[in-house]
Amino acid sequence: MRHFILIILLFVGFRTTSQPLVNSSYEIKHLENGDFKVVISLNILKGWNMISPFSKDSVWHKFKIVFDDTTNFNLIGNITEIPESKTIFENLQNQNVRINTGAIMFTQKIRKLKNFIVNGHIEYMLFSISEGTAIPPCDKYFTIISLNKETFIYGQ
Repeated sequence: MRHFILIILLFVGFRTTSQPLVNSSYEIKHLENGDFKVVISLNILKGWNMISPFSKDSVWHKFKIVFDDTTNFNLIGNITEIPESKTIFENLQNQNVRINTGAIMFTQKIRKLKNFIVNGHIEYMLFSISEGTAIPPCDKYFTIISLNKETFIYGQ
């Protein structure tokens, strides 16, 4: 029985690593007033779901953007998501949750106060309704460099 469980765990591990569950890309959009928008685009593998940052009562880890240091810039407003998440009844949690599936874009407006280099990351947790399973929370890291009038973002 132990060998059987080990074989199943190895199979699940290989399946997960052979095709990423989430692909991410990062972009900076400059706004006319000198502010800019951090754009994080995710493409979630079909059959998997992510808890929206706007889900109120989820016991699971919601998507969020974390900046290590905000000394030299201000966050303007709240994070936005496109398309808007949908509400479902999720059996594993036995409650209604807001989820994101497929291609999703999150944005956060920023006002620069001084030149800066800041590290940050996104946090999220995925679950599959059809497979009745969830994976532990994940992190993906990025760096924003803003010098003079140029701003760049690099991420994994």
